[in-house]
Amino acid sequence: MTIKQQIKDLGRTLYCKENVLASAPVTMTEGVLEFFHPNKYLTNDELAKEYETRGLVPATIEDLILYDEKNRSELDRMQYVGIPWKNENGAWCYATFRRWSGDERDVHVGRDDSVWIDDWWFAGVRKSALGKSDSLPSEPLESLNLETRVKV
Repeated sequence: MTIKQQIKDLGRTLYCKENVLASAPVTMTEGVLEFFHPNKYLTNDELAKEYETRGLVPATIEDLILYDEKNRSELDRMQYVGIPWKNENGAWCYATFRRWSGDERDVHVGRDDSVWIDDWWFAGVRKSALGKSDSLPSEPLESLNLETRVKV
């Protein structure tokens, strides 16, 4: 099943640039999905340092899809959850899972060099859960542990 269909099945509206979605890491990761809320404005480079400081790598779109299937109320509580990555040309890209007032839920996928405002939460997985690599594995892992830690 495609990512687009998975997002549709969640009842979320997808807004995306096809070439950016195609550049997104999609391999589900194994380990504890952690959410953090820096509560400050961040550039993409500063956000990368926040992940590094916490010993995390960004979660993937598929990680958040699976989490949303099982924990809709938690994502609704956070309202704005984002994950960044760099495409093959080194440009910053993002996927955001958002809930606006009422029940409108969407996923935006795009490329942007602007600033993340202080409302955003971010999702990541411990580098130690990935083995010795500092990047996400290239082969799918069997399952995502849905135990979650939330940190401010």
